[in-house]
Amino acid sequence: MTDQSAYVTREEFERRMRVLESEIEGEKAVTRHVLEQARLNGDDLATMTAQISHLADDMVLVKTTLNSHGNRLNVLTRDVREIRMEVGHMRTEMGQMHSEMGQMHTEMGEVRAKLDKLDVLAQDVAAIRAALALRDPPAQ
Repeated sequence: MTDQSAYVTREEFERRMRVLESEIEGEKAVTRHVLEQARLNGDDLATMTAQISHLADDMVLVKTTLNSHGNRLNVLTRDVREIRMEVGHMRTEMGQMHSEMGQMHTEMGEVRAKLDKLDVLAQDVAAIRAALALRDPPAQ
């Protein structure tokens, strides 16, 4: 570099200053834009944080409700198991009762047959009495 190149004219200096000022203004505009976007993003972030907080509260309620329903389902499952056991016992008892009723039906048939024999016997006795009454009239 020579001594001449180190010196600039006033016009060249002013032109360079205008370029620098223009670049500085451009940088300022970019910085303002970045700051504005950061502020808007911060506002959006605050809104999203509030929404997430509400979602967290809702999830606590959902979890509580789910636990409650799970407990109810467990109770219902236990109740159904007990009902099935009771129905099984009732079926067994009904089978026994059906068997006993069959036996009673058989016994009632036997009793009816004996009663029929007694009826025949009573008719025979009545016929014998009638025959005897004709043979031996009652004394007067």
